[in-house]
Parts: sequence; structure tokens; C-alpha cells
Amino acid sequence: MVGANARGDTGRNGPRQGRSSLGGRLDAYLLEEILPLMLASLVVVVLLFMLYALYEVLAPILAKGASPLLVARLMAFSLPEAFGRALPLAMLFAVLLGFSRLSSDAEIKSILAGGIAPLRLAVPIMTLSVAVALLSFVNNELLVPRVSSQAQQTQRDIVLDNPRV
Repeated sequence: MVGANARGDTGRNGPRQGRSSLGGRLDAYLLEEILPLMLASLVVVVLLFMLYALYEVLAPILAKGASPLLVARLMAFSLPEAFGRALPLAMLFAVLLGFSRLSSDAEIKSILAGGIAPLRLAVPIMTLSVAVALLSFVNNELLVPRVSSQAQQTQRDIVLDNPRV
């Protein structure tokens, strides 16, 4: 009985505190650090891609008198492609910024000093990376081709609507 209490067992019905609850808290903490950065960088990168599309492609079309409604449709159809390009970049930015902040506050040193293996820090990030890769794959393989054909049809409609374009 003394050996059981020395190991930290609380008995048959009580929970045992161990690495599994610490690991879950660590995963949640790392994801709470990375996800807001990822969403913010996703918004910024998508906006940059959309501004580039507006400047390079859509501004000349608007200047020649094309219908703003058709131009807005064309802009909306370029959104999934921008999202597909921005998602991996956002993940990269978020991981770099998140781990940089953790490092600057010496939290990584604290985690490692607490006996957590360095590879254990990568588990939630790699899980999130796989989810991002799958989402990006589905977007690029299923959504982007459909939307690209609709964007080409919208470009044809713009040319037919206004021959000066």
C-alpha cells in the first residue's frame, strides 16, 4: 500500500495524474499559440493575393468600363485559388512566429526542463500541418478547377458585355 501511494496512485476510482493530462494541456497551449497567428496571417496573405489580382487583372478591366458586378464575380472566383496559395504560407508564418515568441519568453526551455521531449513539441504542430495539407489538397483539387472554369466564363461574359475590354 505504501508503494502505491509513493507512485502517486489515488486508488481504483480516482484519476491518476501523469503525462497524458500534461500532454493534452501542452498540445492545447501550443495550438492556442499557433491558431490565432495562423488565422491572422491567412487573412493578410489572402488579402495580399486579392489586391495583386485586383491591381494586375481587374483594374484594367474596370478602367475600360466593364460591369462592376461581373468584376466582383471574377474577384470572388479568384478567392479559392488565393486561399489555396495562402494556407501553407500562413501555417509557416504562424509556426515561426509562435515558436519565436515561445523561445523569447523562455517557455521552450521551461518545457524541456520539465522533462518533455523536444519531439513532443512537434506533435500538435505536425497534426495541424497534416490537417492544413489535407484542406489545401481538397481545395486545390476539387474547388479551384471548378471555380477556374466559372472564372473563365465570367471573363468571356465581361468581354461580350463590353467589347472595348
